[in-house]
Amino acid sequence: MHFFYIIYVLLVAEISLLALLLLPLPAFLQRNLVSLTSKLRFPARVVLALLTYLCWDAINDMFKHQQAVHGRVNDTGKMYSAAQLDMQIHLLGNKFRSERNFYLVAFTWSILVVIMRLGGMLGSHLAVAERLAKLEASNSKAAASAIYKAD
Repeated sequence: MHFFYIIYVLLVAEISLLALLLLPLPAFLQRNLVSLTSKLRFPARVVLALLTYLCWDAINDMFKHQQAVHGRVNDTGKMYSAAQLDMQIHLLGNKFRSERNFYLVAFTWSILVVIMRLGGMLGSHLAVAERLAKLEASNSKAAASAIYKAD
C-alpha cells in the first residue's frame, strides 16, 4: 500500500498544473503549457488506466472492510472485552483507510480527466486566437492599401 504516496505526489502535481492552466497567463506561457499537456497525452492515458485499476481495487477493498465492520456491528447490546474493542477499532481504522484511498484515487482520476480535456480546449482556443490575429492583421493591411490606392 505504499503506492498511495505516489498518488499523493501525482495529485499535488495535477492540482499545480490545473492551477497553472486556469491562470490568465501570457500567450507564450499558455502555449508552452498547452504543448506540455499535448506531449503528456499518451503517458496521461496510461496513468489514467492505472488509476482506473487502483480505483477498482480501492472499491473492492472498501467493500471488504465495510462487510467486516458490518458483521461486527450487528452484535450491538453486548458487553465487549478489551480485545474485542481493540479489534473493532482496528476494523474501523482499516475501513477509514480504504475509504480514504478510494477518494484519493477517484479525485486524482477526475482531475487528470479535467486536465486532459482542458489542455485540448486551450489548444483549440489558442489556435483560433492566432488565426483571428492573422486575419485581423491581413484585413488591416488590406484596408490600409485600399486607403492608399484611393488617394
